[in-house]
Amino acid sequence: IATLNDQIAKLWQGGSNPPNDLLDQRDQALTELNKYIGATSVPLDDGTINVFMGNGQSLVLGAQTFELEAIQSKADASELTVGYKGTGIELPKTLLTGGSLGGALEMRDTLNKSQQQIGAIAVSLVSSFNAQHQQGVDRNGNPGKEFFGLDFNFPEFNTAFNVASGLNPGAPVTHPVNLQNLTPEQTEVVNRFALRALSQKVTNPEEIAAASGYVYQTGAANTGDGKVSSYSGLAGMSADLATALGTAPGITVTSDGAGNFTLAGAGLTTPPYSIIPAPGTTGGYKVVHTSPTGQQTDAGFEFTMTGTPAAGDQFRFRQRLPTDPFTETGDNSNLTQLAKLQTAEVVDVGGGKTTLQGAYGQLATMVGSKTNEVKVMKDAQTAILKDAVVSRENVSGVNLDEEAANLLKYQQAYQASSKVVQIAGSLFDSILQAVG
Repeated sequence: IATLNDQIAKLWQGGSNPPNDLLDQRDQALTELNKYIGATSVPLDDGTINVFMGNGQSLVLGAQTFELEAIQSKADASELTVGYKGTGIELPKTLLTGGSLGGALEMRDTLNKSQQQIGAIAVSLVSSFNAQHQQGVDRNGNPGKEFFGLDFNFPEFNTAFNVASGLNPGAPVTHPVNLQNLTPEQTEVVNRFALRALSQKVTNPEEIAAASGYVYQTGAANTGDGKVSSYSGLAGMSADLATALGTAPGITVTSDGAGNFTLAGAGLTTPPYSIIPAPGTTGGYKVVHTSPTGQQTDAGFEFTMTGTPAAGDQFRFRQRLPTDPFTETGDNSNLTQLAKLQTAEVVDVGGGKTTLQGAYGQLATMVGSKTNEVKVMKDAQTAILKDAVVSRENVSGVNLDEEAANLLKYQQAYQASSKVVQIAGSLFDSILQAVG
């Protein structure tokens, strides 16, 4: 375009007719440029045009060009972005719209977001499943270990910011530091690195921690018919409760005969620890911790009671030992808790939590919506392009239909003129014969 600008300007100054062939070539070159990036042109009095992109960033000024090249992103060293060649000046993505280049950048951003969401689901699945699996024991009474493996270690990182202070080390820091270049995207590093090989660490069926990592005993002096039908430690158990369960004799739950229970154990006091009915269950109870402000949080242990315990009846829970002389037959309560992870809210999303299925549903919705949006945009852009091509051809090109109609008109006019000449000749011959 710049070369054609130079040639057109020289011919334009000569006062000759406009160099239509060069103008057509430049228009075609501008059309080709727009296949790569959205660009606009501004005509000048000397016959040249200036070409811009985005909000006025120059690509061509007369015979001068401003070339683009792929450079390493300053925000993310693993990504390439676009900048002015030889300057290191990075162009914001918002300026690189339209054409195959803009489409490629937008596709990459969309794929990155989808990959990050898949990564978040994978990390949530692995972390929650491993944490719950470690709450149980296998068939040999050994504590459960990590079920899945996901590598979070990375051999190399790139420094994005070096912050140094020249203040007196002995003086208090009173100068605020404002890192204006930081973006929310830079706080999502874990999700970006989540899509790595997922390995299964537990391959021996005997190592599956299906049973609860805890056992219980019914008090020998109990007079009611209450029994514990299920019990389990949960992922995220509080440190105090875990210590009490692992310290002889464990924790003791005492009934008041009216459906209420108190607990006692090493380091546990009531309050802040207490037992309350578990919402949405029949006979279910859970241990909670009450903060000084009155807010209750799950402490990480729950059990289900059947029958009716009498006042003073006691039930003791403690951590299961690999060799336990009075352990009862193992159960599958930890396996049940693992199955419940399917509907548990374990995935962090936008200030809240959702289930694995919910997170996947949001991802599928986003991808489907984006796909439909792109299809609509493609159809609209195709229609706009078609109209633009027709308008351009009407001005600078040859309309074959119009030329064919003109040709037919000229042919008919020629035939009519020939007929007139023929008639005139015939009349002239008749006159000559009459005179002679």
